Amino acid sequence: GEFMHLKIVLSLDETTAFWGPMGTTVYDVNSKFNEAFPNGPFFGLVVNQRVHNLGAENYPAFDWCFKKNGNEQMIHSSSWILPTYMELGRIFVNEQRLQTLNSHLLAYNGTPIASPDEQDACYWSCVEDIKDVMIFADEQYQQESDYDPARRAIPMTTDNMFYTNKLYWNKNREYKVRAIKYIYFAQSPDTDD
Repeated sequence: GEFMHLKIVLSLDETTAFWGPMGTTVYDVNSKFNEAFPNGPFFGLVVNQRVHNLGAENYPAFDWCFKKNGNEQMIHSSSWILPTYMELGRIFVNEQRLQTLNSHLLAYNGTPIASPDEQDACYWSCVEDIKDVMIFADEQYQQESDYDPARRAIPMTTDNMFYTNKLYWNKNREYKVRAIKYIYFAQSPDTDD
């Protein structure tokens, strides 16, 4: 049998943009919401599709990613999209991985990913501040933190960290933006990855 294999492709370039308008929730959560959903591969696609349907011109971080798709009328499973924080985490694994990735980006005349010690080494994810999705291990922070998906989304630093002060999550802040896309290919189970 054949297995479908997923690989994430990262854009060679990046921009700086704000996430979107304050006061608008893109992903409304209902009582049947599964808190694990944002960690899976389909959540980012759903959020990006919703932004596209709402009008990407009001969501600069997403709009920049979508413009890489040319004249596509719809966002689909192999479109350029704004990644989730889980997808960013797969890219920003550790300092060594970043250096390897950056050497490849530079080889193709791309823009290197900001090193964790740079002041603004922070990238937007497409995930809003949804209740119970991002839980701080430190109970003090958790007790002090509310959820406000209409005003906040989750930015992530390149050393896989999140700001505990959620003022830094406001959608009207400018952070770096990188687009990703998935490529799918079939692979028979007896070949090496």
